[in-house]
Amino acid sequence: MKTIFWAGDSTAARNYIDSYPQTGIGQVFGLFVRDGVEVRDYAANGRSTKSFMDEGRLARIAREIRRGDFLFIQFGHNDEKDKDPARYTEPYGSYTDNLRTFIDTARTRGAQPILITPLERRHFDAATGGIAPTHGEYPAAVLKLARDEHVPCIDLNRLSRELMDSVGDEASKEFFVHVPAGKYAAFPDGKEDNTHLRYHGAVTFAGLIAQELAGIPETADLIRGTGDDGSDAAGSKVFDAGDAAGALGCEVATDAELDAAFFAQGEKYGDAVTRFSYESEVRLPERRIWSNKGSYGKLLVIAGNKGCAGAGYLCTHAAFTAGCGMVKVLTCEDTVRLLNNKQPEAMTGVLFADDGGYDADVLTAGLDWADCVLIGPGLGRSAAAMEVLGRVLASGKKTVADADALNLISEKVGDCPAGERPGAIAALFAAPAVLTPHIGEMARLTGIKAEVLKARIFDTAYEYTYNNILTYVCKDARTLTASAGRLHINTNGNSGMATAGSGDVLAGLIAGLMTAGLTPYEAARSGVYIHAAAGDAAADNACEDCITAGDIAECVPGVIARIRSLTRAD
Repeated sequence: MKTIFWAGDSTAARNYIDSYPQTGIGQVFGLFVRDGVEVRDYAANGRSTKSFMDEGRLARIAREIRRGDFLFIQFGHNDEKDKDPARYTEPYGSYTDNLRTFIDTARTRGAQPILITPLERRHFDAATGGIAPTHGEYPAAVLKLARDEHVPCIDLNRLSRELMDSVGDEASKEFFVHVPAGKYAAFPDGKEDNTHLRYHGAVTFAGLIAQELAGIPETADLIRGTGDDGSDAAGSKVFDAGDAAGALGCEVATDAELDAAFFAQGEKYGDAVTRFSYESEVRLPERRIWSNKGSYGKLLVIAGNKGCAGAGYLCTHAAFTAGCGMVKVLTCEDTVRLLNNKQPEAMTGVLFADDGGYDADVLTAGLDWADCVLIGPGLGRSAAAMEVLGRVLASGKKTVADADALNLISEKVGDCPAGERPGAIAALFAAPAVLTPHIGEMARLTGIKAEVLKARIFDTAYEYTYNNILTYVCKDARTLTASAGRLHINTNGNSGMATAGSGDVLAGLIAGLMTAGLTPYEAARSGVYIHAAAGDAAADNACEDCITAGDIAECVPGVIARIRSLTRAD
């Protein structure tokens, strides 16, 4: 059993029915930790580092904390009260001295200290429209101390400012105790409090902390689910802010409300935002009687490296069902054997060696042969994979980049400031391309936190595709396809499509449609529709709970046949 001890002020403290709905971050943090991890919330209202120690609260923690435990240290709001000598501390003086005492208390007992900068207050600047910093030098003092003492630090101050900036003045009220008169016994006259949190806010900000902790080696194994794509190694869903709020029985956005928020983002783009009103609007490549397999293009697939043979098969199969004329797959020996058995129509070649290298001549021949390239599903992130990706992007071939290809691109641009990322990514490609990130992958590409990205996906997609040759397919419950100032929404599909391999099928569909003759943008938005409609057909055949990626792939021919019949009728 590992224990997290939380030392802090009212933003982290436990509340009871006499202050409901006020809620502290430490109070709800147990929702985010794995089995076998306990959270003891010793944060207290109104305390600073000084008063917390003076009242013996740190001494109590010192008596209880053990080797292998964790001490989360989150102060600042009350240390700033310079009119109160019982609480005030100077940011680069007694404040950091006191924090160092907390750190030493943990370390001398074999526990791991974690510093957390103070939660930002909700105060919007009328001139700029953004959140105005209210904590002075205190957050910076914590960050400097963390560097000096080599202590992991969660910059909650920055994270909370970014989130409130992204959702705006009105929506951010939902995080704090903004309540009407007559609704809660604790606040009969109502309250507008921009410091203390209600359930929704506590869970949201606790989720931001948990997400950061999941990326720190010392704390990663504390958190329930650590994958940026929403899954841990065992495939269990990350306990996100919405899940936690639901478990508390507090206000959670319904699917209808989430839809409304999503569509509202696109309103300012007017006619630039489209969706298919009728299935007959979905584009398919032209088919002619006087044609041959070469008429429908040659697709090179680089996927399904060691341990991920299924990804190589799923995207290859989908490309064929989309109408692609020829597919050659460059991969490892294991995947070659699978494809020779399961997909004999595909040509294959061994690209990746067991020693971690790759065959440059095989890659050169494949690129010379191909019209288009699909790279990424099950590719891995090795040095060889990075080198192969670089050669593909520079080849001048139209490309679909998916999965690990996107993660490798994120590494290539990882040192670029956020404002330079759109251009830096576009500069990697020598020909038009389609990128197919889910929210976690898009967060890595852009350097924007996933929860912030969701709240501004239209703006981000527009920014990343305006005035360049790239098309982005931003995958989520409502998928947004963006290209050259155009934004297309897909509203088909269902929750059963949230399953391993589903994205591999989509990538293969888009690549197959593009190779067979559609433009990257038309291939992307048509591929997204066909994929979603196939998912709906698979759910009709069984139920959403039971759908596999293979089920989706098997329903693709029926969807394409239906669309083809409609377009022929026109």
